[in-house]
Amino acid sequence: YMTLLEYLAPEAAVVSEVAAQHCEILTSIIDERWGEARRALKRHIRDQLPIARKAMEHLNSRVR
Repeated sequence: YMTLLEYLAPEAAVVSEVAAQHCEILTSIIDERWGEARRALKRHIRDQLPIARKAMEHLNSRVR
C-alpha cells in the first residue's frame, strides 16, 4: 500500500476537499440525516473514481 500511496501523492492537492467531504458524510451520519449522508457518500465516491482508476492502472502495470 505504501507504494500506491506514494504513487498517488500528487493527488494530495485535493486533501482539503476530500476532508470536507468526509466531514459532511460523518456529520450527516452523526445527526442521523441518512439521505444526506447517502448523497454525500455517493458524491465522494464518484469524485474519487479518477484517482481509483489511476491507482488500478498503476497496480495492473506493476503486475505484468
